[in-house]
Amino acid sequence: MLNILKRSKCYVSMCFIKKVQGYTYRAFHPAKIIAAQRQTINYKRMKIFIWLLRIAVAFILINTVIMHKFRATEETLYIFETIGMEPYGRIATGIVELIAGILILIPRTSGYGALLGLGTMAGAIYFHLTTLGIEVLGDGGELFYMAIGVFVACLVLVIIHRKQILLPFRKAKSGR
Repeated sequence: MLNILKRSKCYVSMCFIKKVQGYTYRAFHPAKIIAAQRQTINYKRMKIFIWLLRIAVAFILINTVIMHKFRATEETLYIFETIGMEPYGRIATGIVELIAGILILIPRTSGYGALLGLGTMAGAIYFHLTTLGIEVLGDGGELFYMAIGVFVACLVLVIIHRKQILLPFRKAKSGR
């Protein structure tokens, strides 16, 4: 009986075995229970943070596509004419950002969506620093700073989901 209890998951994590008057029973260790509760609370907080970050990034990506790129607003037309990619670059970038936003919202593909968003925002930051300038049509740098914010958020998501992203590239372990 003692061997079965020692091998149990409870014994390893939060319990210890006590032997009193010839009887063996499990007793919970208070310090280990408190540590496990803290880990659970931190895990829940981390999950909430990740979901809020994913929703914020997806909202920004999808909103800019719907409100600016697909509607061909004055700012968007100016930006893509300046870099010489109007209209095909605007539409293609909009489609890529829309796909990235949707992928970020799906838990199984959020790492890939963040990677796609990271690449798109890297391109936006590059064109702001080389061709457009930080301020575009008197916006006070709002588009540039939003691109930096989404880039950083996507980078955080890529770091969090790095195992998910690298999973297809790992070699399968052989059974030998």
